[in-house]
Amino acid sequence: MEEVTWGVVRDTRDPDQLRRFIEQFPASPRRGEANARLFALERARKEQNVAVVAPPVQPPAPTAPNQQAVAALPLKPAPPATSSNDAERAWAVTKDTSGPGVLQAFIKQFGGTVYGNMARARLKELQVIAAKSPEEIPTAAATDAPACMAQFVPLRQEAEKRAAAIKASAESKAPREQLCVLFKSFSEAEAKVVNFLVANQGSCGIPANAVTESGANHEKTVKTRDRICSGGPVGQD
Repeated sequence: MEEVTWGVVRDTRDPDQLRRFIEQFPASPRRGEANARLFALERARKEQNVAVVAPPVQPPAPTAPNQQAVAALPLKPAPPATSSNDAERAWAVTKDTSGPGVLQAFIKQFGGTVYGNMARARLKELQVIAAKSPEEIPTAAATDAPACMAQFVPLRQEAEKRAAAIKASAESKAPREQLCVLFKSFSEAEAKVVNFLVANQGSCGIPANAVTESGANHEKTVKTRDRICSGGPVGQD
């Protein structure tokens, strides 16, 4: 658990995440690295704040504005945000976890990214396994869980692959036509995941809330696909 959490926060730009790691694992061998990273982030933030509040230098005499000089002025620093690279690195060390708590923490931090959807799918996968406990199901049916997973995992992986293609194309500012094709492809793969969950809810012991949430996520995907393919705004959810 400690190593997984460190893998999630080690490259973060958010000091609060590092503070929570230090509080949660005070005896961790990673504490020194966490403290060093926290110190570097806090120092950078202080320097940034000083640069923002520094009074502007008055020109020696009123002259006509120089357009080239104005264009060279630094832009106002953007507020700190979780980058897609942070989410990608965090998902690399989280995707194979068997701990629901780790996935829930990932979703809380990166739920708005493509990897957030992947984490939700993985969490549902674990819920399927947990729902097939011997206490709730006859022993003869205990072999259903591996069979369910053998069918579900390839569907999930295909949807993840197509979601990653959308992310890469969006970051490279691909044309709308290409994004439309990719969203159609992802929508088809996601629909297969949803259809599997609906069709096998009873036999695979899939929780009802997992099926409902998957359906809601797919509806959002369809709306986004239709908006992009019809010429609507690309950057809205």
